[in-house]
Amino acid sequence: MNKYTFRRLALGIVIVPVVASAWFAFVAVLIGLGAEPTDTPSGVWANGLGLGVMATLVLAFWEQINALFEKWGL
Repeated sequence: MNKYTFRRLALGIVIVPVVASAWFAFVAVLIGLGAEPTDTPSGVWANGLGLGVMATLVLAFWEQINALFEKWGL
């Protein structure tokens, strides 16, 4: 791991709530357009937080993930 990995993880403090807010807004728009709600607002927010954490981890460890894919020939 290098210094950029730690910087990207620190950026996750900003990324996680932004992704959660975007996910919440996306689901709210879908419901506003007539989709059936399948979860509570707190459940949608929790899903957004999970997506934000996954996005942060992928961003932080992208170099290692990419090296693994290249090793596998993908």
